Order: sequence, then C-alpha cells, then structure tokens
Amino acid sequence: MPHTELRFTVEGTAAAVRDARRRISSAVISWQVPVDRDLLFRLELVASEMLTNASQHAGGPLTVESRAERDSGLLVLTVVDAGRARPRPCVAGCDHESGRGIVLIDALSLFHGTEYTDSGKRCWAVLPLSGHAAPDGEEMPGNAEKDGRRDGDSARWTATEAGANLLRLLFPTFPAT
Repeated sequence: MPHTELRFTVEGTAAAVRDARRRISSAVISWQVPVDRDLLFRLELVASEMLTNASQHAGGPLTVESRAERDSGLLVLTVVDAGRARPRPCVAGCDHESGRGIVLIDALSLFHGTEYTDSGKRCWAVLPLSGHAAPDGEEMPGNAEKDGRRDGDSARWTATEAGANLLRLLFPTFPAT
C-alpha cells in the first residue's frame, strides 16, 4: 500500500495557504486512494478554510497533517496552530469577504472539531473517500429508536470498528478494541 500520510509546516500567509492546499491535493492523488473531482474540490476548499482561519486568527507557523484511512474510507485533515481561540461560525453579510469558513467546513465535511494542545489547538475535519458511503439501511449511532426514545438520548453509545479506528487516528490515546 502506498504511503497515505502527509505532515508539513508552513508559515501563516496567503501564499503558504495556496501552496499547502495544492500540496495536500497532490499528496492525496499520489496515495492511489479512491478520489474523484468532487472530493478533491471539497478537500481543497476545507484545507483552504482551515488554513486561512488559522493564519488569520493564530498566525505563526501552521502544521498540516493529512491521512487516508482505506479501511474506513475516510480522509482526515488536521491543522495545528498556536492560537487558543476555538473557531466559531459567524454571521457574514453578502458584502463581507470573510466569515464563512466554519460554515463551509461544516457543509463539506462529515464532521469536524477542535481540541486544545499544550501549545495551542488542533482543528480537524473528516471527509469520505470516493465510493465509501454507509451501506443501505445501516443506521448511524444515535439514529435508532428504542422504547420510544432515540439512542442519542442515552448516556452511552458505541462506535463501529471503523469509527474506533478513526478515533484512534484523531486521538492516539483512544483505547484499542
């Protein structure tokens, strides 16, 4: 299997964001994982928004990590910066040039989040690899009803093996199954 991980550091500038976006896209193509034009477009847009947010709000060097997890059919993109402020959606007027990044990331990824590190924060987004959709009829955790209530109302939930693998990718201290 080809190498399916990328990690590099860039300065927090507009030119660096553009170059990083292209570098991520090129790396994913070289990994020979199932990608199509739609995924590459979404990946580049999500990467651009994450990097732009980090450069505008945290500045300094930004660490970019990307990896493909073939078994679960997921692509994980991470940007680490020295800022402590959690990215938040804001209301942007039609004339505003910025303020839509988090809304775009939310719309284009399966899910995304932020976790604090000792030196700042790590923002991540997960996108599906092309051709990897949930099997027909498969319920996502929290969607099935039990005794008139939804699983999401319960204090407990379970992850599929693919979900557990993803959690281990995002959070290396997640327990092994």
